[in-house]
Formats: sequence, C-alpha cells, structure tokens
Amino acid sequence: MKKIIFVCTGNTCRSPLAEMIMKDLLKKANINHIEIISRGLSVFGESPVNAHVETILAKYNINLSPHCSTLLSEDDFTSDTVVLTMTNHHKQLASNRFSAYSNNIYTLYEYVDGSNEDVHDPYGGNINIYENCFAELLEVLTILVKDLPTL
Repeated sequence: MKKIIFVCTGNTCRSPLAEMIMKDLLKKANINHIEIISRGLSVFGESPVNAHVETILAKYNINLSPHCSTLLSEDDFTSDTVVLTMTNHHKQLASNRFSAYSNNIYTLYEYVDGSNEDVHDPYGGNINIYENCFAELLEVLTILVKDLPTL
C-alpha cells in the first residue's frame, strides 16, 4: 500500500478530517512512505473544509494542509491505492463507479476491524457533533496506524 484515499460525500467534513488526523498520526509514528489524500463522491465546486473541522484541528494542534474539495476520479487510483470510505453507501457508489478497483475499496471500519459500521456524518451539526466525529475517527485511525506494519 502506497496511497490511502479517504472518501465521503462532499469532501468537506469526514474525509478531510480523516486525512488530517491520519497524516498527523503517521508523522508521530515516523511513517512516511504512504501518501494520504481525501476525496468526495458528490463534489460540485471547490469548497474549503467545514469551519467546525478547522476549529477542531486547531484545538488539537493538527496541521490543516491547504484543502479544496475534490471529486474522486480514475486518476487517483493505482494498483497500490486503498480507498477507505466513511459509509457502506459510499463504498457501493465508489465500487460501482470504479469497478476496476473495487477490490481496493473498503469502508474504514471494514478495513480496520471487519465491522459493518459507518462513520457518523456531522454535517449540519454543532461543534459537539464534530467533536464526536473527530473522536471516532481518531480512535479508528489510531488502530489503523498500529496495524500498518502488518498490512
């Protein structure tokens, strides 16, 4: 695995949050051979991350790389790419659109612990809902980083 792409709907909340958390965890673990990006499945224009995401990342001193919502495309894939979606529905959509790479597409929870859970969508919620999403992603991604040497 050389690239992980986190995927959600609009690429303004969950997937960029997962991207930034993962980059931070990899930096702390001194793992620098994996490219981390995020994409969306329904992107209709360039948008920055949600303001609550920006606030939370600043609160936890996680670097917010310049981000503009980007649609997942065929160009994002290589044979060494793993796509981790936030929901089962995202996985289904991505697998249908990019059937040549469907064996490389998983939900985040499926990839990490084999479960069928979705990452809860904070969109439209208050800062506490985004905090909960951050905590959920941090917990799952911490497990993923610990397992990377065996993947």
